[in-house]
Amino acid sequence: MAKYDSQLETLIIDGVNVTFFGETICDVSFTGDWTETRAGRKGDCVTDAKYDNLLQIRTTVLPTSPQLAQWDVWARSRNPHNIQYSNPNTNEYYTSSTAYIQNSGNRNGNADREFTITCEDYS
Repeated sequence: MAKYDSQLETLIIDGVNVTFFGETICDVSFTGDWTETRAGRKGDCVTDAKYDNLLQIRTTVLPTSPQLAQWDVWARSRNPHNIQYSNPNTNEYYTSSTAYIQNSGNRNGNADREFTITCEDYS
């Protein structure tokens, strides 16, 4: 049986190690499909490879996070940021120099703040 250790999961934005994660540390997904299949009039199938997928990372931080004010600065800057995400539990490692904070999270009292990061390029 494998052990999942959430303490190993890290997110670094512009050299700042994000701490005090909320319920969701990092939910990593890709926009769109990797391929698209379509059928011609005679039933012939064509599969197109798609290369327009963006990496998205959704995360929540606690209202007591020391980086909470910095999240707002990052989001409002509308500039690209450097990010590194690593999760040794699943062998996922991503870096991007064109990551944008899509929102500055809803302010709802003592609730976690949710942020979405979209990466134009990633490796």
